[in-house]
Amino acid sequence: MSVSRVALIFDNTVRPETTGLYCRRALGQLVEVEHFLPEEMNEIPRDTFDLFFQIDDGLDDCLPDDLRPSALWAIDTHIAFERTLAKARAVDFVFAAQRDGALRLREQGIDAVWLPLACDPELHGRHETENETEKQYDVAFVGNLVGGERQRLLETIRQRHPNTFVGSRYYREMARIYGESKTVFNRSVANDVNMRVFETLAAGSLLVTNDLSHNGQSELFRDGVHLATYAGQSELFDKLDWYLRHDGERERVAGQGRAEVVTRHTYLHRMTRLLRIAERKLRGDSIDETTALSPFDWYSESDLPEKSVSACLLSWKRPENIRRIVAHLRQQPLIDDILVWNNDPVERLDLSEFDGVTVIDSPLNQVTYGRFLCAQQARHEIVYTQDDDCLVHNVGELYETFRLDSTRITHNLKLGHLLANSDNLFGTATGTAPAHMALVGWGAFFHRNWVDVFDRYVQQHGRDNLLRRKADRLFSVLLNRRHRSIPAEITDLPGTADAEALSVRDDHFELTRQAVERALAILVSGPSSLVSRKEPTPAKEQRTTDNDQRRTDKEQPTTGNGQRTTDKPTSYFEHARPELLERIPGDAKRVLDVGCGAGRLGEHLKARQTCEVWGIEREADVAAIAKSRLDRVLSADVETLNGELNGTVFDCIVCGDVLEHLRHPQRFLSRAREWLSPNGRIVASLPNVRHHSV
Repeated sequence: MSVSRVALIFDNTVRPETTGLYCRRALGQLVEVEHFLPEEMNEIPRDTFDLFFQIDDGLDDCLPDDLRPSALWAIDTHIAFERTLAKARAVDFVFAAQRDGALRLREQGIDAVWLPLACDPELHGRHETENETEKQYDVAFVGNLVGGERQRLLETIRQRHPNTFVGSRYYREMARIYGESKTVFNRSVANDVNMRVFETLAAGSLLVTNDLSHNGQSELFRDGVHLATYAGQSELFDKLDWYLRHDGERERVAGQGRAEVVTRHTYLHRMTRLLRIAERKLRGDSIDETTALSPFDWYSESDLPEKSVSACLLSWKRPENIRRIVAHLRQQPLIDDILVWNNDPVERLDLSEFDGVTVIDSPLNQVTYGRFLCAQQARHEIVYTQDDDCLVHNVGELYETFRLDSTRITHNLKLGHLLANSDNLFGTATGTAPAHMALVGWGAFFHRNWVDVFDRYVQQHGRDNLLRRKADRLFSVLLNRRHRSIPAEITDLPGTADAEALSVRDDHFELTRQAVERALAILVSGPSSLVSRKEPTPAKEQRTTDNDQRRTDKEQPTTGNGQRTTDKPTSYFEHARPELLERIPGDAKRVLDVGCGAGRLGEHLKARQTCEVWGIEREADVAAIAKSRLDRVLSADVETLNGELNGTVFDCIVCGDVLEHLRHPQRFLSRAREWLSPNGRIVASLPNVRHHSV
């Protein structure tokens, strides 16, 4: 069974910077995903999703029996094992963030798999400053001062190194503090390889953390190579002092740690592995304890069918690259048929030193279309392809993923492209699932007979320059499905970004746009334009994304109805919102401002026209200010009102940036409708989740 739609269940109202957020961001690049709060589990459509995936969020909610197949990522086995065990027994597949947690669950009869925590390179990556080498702090610790040993060590560190930062920061601000620090201190709470390990490494600073080799840390990172570990207080202070004196060695280890975590330990890697294991188990496969307690994928080269794949390669003035690629692919037992399409009509390509390799010399440079002309001559039904500027090291993993769902292209993406994968999803006027523009140059598998989709294009446009230049884009979109993407493991070869590379040409993006538009037009059998540059985001997910961005930009949490906690500046609530004011009817006699803040909107409205303005504001101190400006103010949560407005009728209800923060906006709107006069109006504004800042 293929997993292409996932219901993701976690709570982010208590702690917005939860692991669930990072999983949501990563899964959205791999499959279609929708976020649900635990209290919404009974509302989740049972027949819509291929997997119901719960992130351990510290709450006790277990998945209902009728949400199947189900998976759990247990985060807190080190502090709440019994609660985790109860949740694990309610699901089909269990993953544990801690190796010892997975082992304990297995001892209780749970077939648990170790899935370590990770980093999100966009949120945790190195902060770019005007002077990247400038370090503001000798030592930093971002997080909670829990655990006696952590507090004691931090106090001593601050005495020895006064230029130490200790405090709470979130997302990019946290990454900025890490990036501006020469070293980052870590002490786990209960022998857990915690989030700070991965987040610090992603920021590019030296992590000094307690030695957890016994809990799998040494299988992820090596002391003195990627980070620094200590066994006790004396070793901690010795290593801090040494690395603070030796800048070059400190930055060398920090750089290697950053490269390692970004290459192998992102949430994209974790969610890719989770999906693959879930699909293997749905197919009936099992794994032994050794592979379950390994941090990396467990497919075996020996499990792959031999001599079942044809490799179809492109060559363009890079014969030495092709020789290296052919030699590399000949080591793959599943590939025994290699065809090379030589696009250079001047120079013949001689690969006679290799057995089983066919060179097709093209009289015309067919550019990327050549790979599909080549595929038509392949011996096998399954085709592997890649460009001539890289060595692909995870061909076996790529094919294993393709076998799990051979109805769509499986392709490698470099991390940066994978992080933006949803940009390559396009709606069609046929109402089908988004068509997906796959990038196949870093390695891809597909069926040979799929090449027939070009027939419709050729009938309408012929074999034109757009087909030759952008055949990959046309091919993948014309297949009209979402394809399968996994992180690439490659080595770039000479020519990756030279003048001959298509991706550096001035018309690259414009031709890509034209190719997608033409493919979508063909799919709907008529003139069409690009429907969407982004995958549609359900309203529930918009709430999550907007909350997260507000937290990132302002470093301030928001409450259930989108209003502030007590640490947000009062000036935030003083904005009069003129864009909302102009939309309130001039003949409205009674107006309700939901989330009225300090009452500035109502104050301006009363100055403009004769009317009575009521407000609802959760924060008592801000509501007190609003009472001096409005006719009546309720200091309350709009979702927990208990009859305070029964029998009251308004000509207009204003919801300025409120609805996206409510847990149940539809329920609130149903109640609000009862408060409206027969010709009443609701004026609402919603933040733009597609704005570049988000």
